[in-house]
Amino acid sequence: EEITIGGYQVDLLITDGIHILIELTSSTKNKDVENLLKAASAYREEKGIEPQLYIVTAYISPRLYHLVKEKGITILSHDSM
Repeated sequence: EEITIGGYQVDLLITDGIHILIELTSSTKNKDVENLLKAASAYREEKGIEPQLYIVTAYISPRLYHLVKEKGITILSHDSM
């Protein structure tokens, strides 16, 4: 389901007690990553739950790919499948 938390829109999936915030984008930009991290922070504050973070994208630059992985975000893209 799509939710707005902390002023940021993300998709939320809850399965087997695991909360997953998902950013869907055709081409990942720095702003997408920042928004997902801010939404995760707001989610932790509001719900008291540490969400897993995913970006589902058609394209992510190699530089941004490494930055996202360092932040602990899972990337699902054509190249990672």
